Amino acid sequence: MGYEDNRQYRRFPNPGWAWPGGSLDQLIYAAVAPDHEKALITFRAWLSETDIDDVGFREHRLLAAIAGRFGKNLRDHAEFPRLVGLQRMLWTKSRMTLAESLPVLISLTEHDIPVMLLKGGVRLALRPEDQKSRISHDLDILVPSSHFRQALKIFGASDWHGASGESRICLDTRHKYLRAMNFFSGRTGDIDLHQWAYGAAQPIQGAENSLWKNAENTTFFDVPVFVPSVADRVGLAIYHSGRDAHSHSDWMVDCAQYLKDPALDWARLHDILVETKTVVPAQVAISYLHIRAGIPMPNDFISELLGPGKTDRLMSVSEVLQAKPRNDWNALSKLARGIAKQTRLTKNHLGIPKRLLISGRSLNGTGSAKGDFQSISFLKETHSGQYRFDLEIEVEQAGIARRFEYELNTEKRHLTRLKVHHIRPRNGLVRFKFTGLLKLTDDDVGLWLEARPGRHLRGGEPKEVSERYSAVPFQVVSFRLFVGVG
Repeated sequence: MGYEDNRQYRRFPNPGWAWPGGSLDQLIYAAVAPDHEKALITFRAWLSETDIDDVGFREHRLLAAIAGRFGKNLRDHAEFPRLVGLQRMLWTKSRMTLAESLPVLISLTEHDIPVMLLKGGVRLALRPEDQKSRISHDLDILVPSSHFRQALKIFGASDWHGASGESRICLDTRHKYLRAMNFFSGRTGDIDLHQWAYGAAQPIQGAENSLWKNAENTTFFDVPVFVPSVADRVGLAIYHSGRDAHSHSDWMVDCAQYLKDPALDWARLHDILVETKTVVPAQVAISYLHIRAGIPMPNDFISELLGPGKTDRLMSVSEVLQAKPRNDWNALSKLARGIAKQTRLTKNHLGIPKRLLISGRSLNGTGSAKGDFQSISFLKETHSGQYRFDLEIEVEQAGIARRFEYELNTEKRHLTRLKVHHIRPRNGLVRFKFTGLLKLTDDDVGLWLEARPGRHLRGGEPKEVSERYSAVPFQVVSFRLFVGVG
């Protein structure tokens, strides 16, 4: 099937409808197409039509891959020095991230916690020569669920902080519900710590077991690690990125490399796609790489994957909407994609403790909320049972739209998170009221409230970012605990 004459294949909701188009298509094709000359011609056309100053980080990552592929073949182009400089800048930042990440990886392995690399880290471990072309400004790692809680404690002890602002006691209590947690350290340290790789609210256990069973041993800057099998490298790339509308496209370049690996078990790859319900995103990605880019693949695999009847029409509609690159959206497809994505996320939702808010109202008069927001103690001792709480606090709003985050904890464990989201800026003193149910034990000593940042701040952020996400001091107006609420 040729690229130019498959109009039927590219009609909605067929996979070809969601292929990258325009400028993005040119860059991906230039990065992955086996025909070296056609790929180079395509990229030269992109350079003649596009100002590098007008593109963003998504394109920069692909430009690094293309510069790594063609190298001195672009020396005659006026933009060659800028491409080299861009590649060096991105590589330098990647190396800084890796330098801050290695000590905690070493600590994990020293505590006998198996570590598996995911995504870009796999390429860097298996092909160190790709360091300049495969940009990785964060590191994704997987540990077994049985070791995840211990890994969280090691991250905390190593001065790594959850990116979303939760306290360590909160993360420890919620660890069973966390598929992954993004951690920051220092200026550039950035690690996504996963406890399962396949699955949203809970693991797809068969795929997860096979992932570990088929993993391969290697080293990553002399640290012993695991990497997924070739089939899982493709399956994971599509599972994690096939529905993200090409917020970045490195994963397509990764897939192109892995799909040419002689060690790829095509039958197992098909089984992975079916088991993890990623057939449609795979149809979009693999058909693009095979039909558009020209990467050869076994006929029986292509026929099986792209054959009719693999998914029902409603599922195909939802999935291709989510796979279509965001630069190709129109108003209708953007709306439809949002509905499809929210439907999928709702289906994957797990009963995680909810953030509770009853009301927030402005107060007349003047005053200030200057409570010690790190430790407001309510009770020195409690007794086991079911309780209802009513909480009222005052905070001083600074005239910006923002979230307010609080945690209700005991000395030993997290109880619940409280959240207020002001979409309309307010000034002055504001009062928030919360209510909810708590199940306490005899060991729950010292009930206390803590303000938390909306996300971890490294320091040095612009003032508007700090004001929007920093923890906000509060003053407790009233707190009541009702015993025996059933």
